[in-house]
Amino acid sequence: MISNKLITDSWNRNYDRIARKNRKIKNANVFIGFNANIDSVIYVDNSFEKILVENGITKLPDNYTAPQKIETKKEFLEVLLYSVTMSKEMELITSNKKLENWIENTFNINENRIGGQAGIMSKFLDSIGCRVVFSTPKLSDKMANLMPKDILIPTKEGIVRLNKATKSEDTKANYIFEYKSGLSILNKQTKHSDRFILATRPKGIEPRFHESTTIKFLSFFERIDRAIISGFHAIKAENKQEFEKSHIQIEKIKKANPDLKLHVEDAYIIDSRVSEELLNIIVTHIHSLGLNEVELENTLLFMHKNKLSNAIKKSNYSLFECYIGALSLYKKMKLERINMHTYNYCLIILSKNYGTGPEKMRDGLLFSILCASAKASYGVVSSIEDIKKVKTNLNMAGIKDIKRIHKELGICDGFLETGICDMGDHFLIAVPTKISNTLKSTVGLGDVVSSSAFVYDIL
Repeated sequence: MISNKLITDSWNRNYDRIARKNRKIKNANVFIGFNANIDSVIYVDNSFEKILVENGITKLPDNYTAPQKIETKKEFLEVLLYSVTMSKEMELITSNKKLENWIENTFNINENRIGGQAGIMSKFLDSIGCRVVFSTPKLSDKMANLMPKDILIPTKEGIVRLNKATKSEDTKANYIFEYKSGLSILNKQTKHSDRFILATRPKGIEPRFHESTTIKFLSFFERIDRAIISGFHAIKAENKQEFEKSHIQIEKIKKANPDLKLHVEDAYIIDSRVSEELLNIIVTHIHSLGLNEVELENTLLFMHKNKLSNAIKKSNYSLFECYIGALSLYKKMKLERINMHTYNYCLIILSKNYGTGPEKMRDGLLFSILCASAKASYGVVSSIEDIKKVKTNLNMAGIKDIKRIHKELGICDGFLETGICDMGDHFLIAVPTKISNTLKSTVGLGDVVSSSAFVYDIL
């Protein structure tokens, strides 16, 4: 049996090799749409306890269950308390404008920054040198001022620079409540750093082009190497036609560039009907899917694969159970690639027909984790050079997960050191994560992992 030291030394060498690599981005062209917003970031500290007590909250109700939507101040405070004390990442929506105003007047907003999966991924990929074509239905002047100036926008007149694009009057806003490990609220301590997101839902933010998608309009996709689409969780369950409209556009995009790889980034979805429409109408028509462990658990539950979903949750999201669950999703959706990111490890299931080898895909995961570590440490990634400077430690819980799946499946020699195994009709690729020595931000780390891993093979 290989010793822990040999395994950890091997993974540290793998990471060092990626960090030291001299890399010049070769004008990789990436399209990203559609959900973007302004994130108002609030760092939760001990003052939160005072706000709770002032509003008559000293503990959570017995057998507390989080609501599906926030309607009142009391609901908001209770679910934020639940998220903080349970260290549970959550995102819920509200349409209560008075609650938004109360939050802005009660909490200290530490910063405003670009948010939403598409917004975060666009800004990040631009920072490492990709040529980004970005589209969102609600591009306001306030949002544009937070975006890199050289991002390109598709319009009826063609591709234009950000400053030349027509802006909307309104925009989408989210309130991001970030908390750190060890924070004590009402005599309960957070187990690890995470966040709670209170999202607004203005009209007209459906994840698609809102222009007339003529052949001329979509012709820019002929020059796009990779496309990432997100934001489907914002569609209401009763608006099935919005999924159909998005599907029609996806088919037009594929026709404009048959060689283009399409990736959908999942999000936390509460309504099973939304998840079912996303899977059946959208995911079955794309190549790659990205999600985290909670999203995988929920997706399997919505697919009526209760046994797999429960096993994942009961195992505390171990690599072995998540691989079995992700493989079921991969096969059901007939995907070429599925990428799951967690705090301890990252996993890819890769079809042998995808067109990129497993070593390159594994290196993409290592690169993506270093990028996420840099963002966690610095708040933003300024350039690709940041991954060489970031201070990290290998996640030993991830090593433990890799050792367990190796034992459970009896899989191939070398897996413990390389993270690659030929499973017959697909490759299993798994890597332990690295943890930043300093932490400034947790929002968007999964988006950074998914986007950088997806485009790595064209960099």
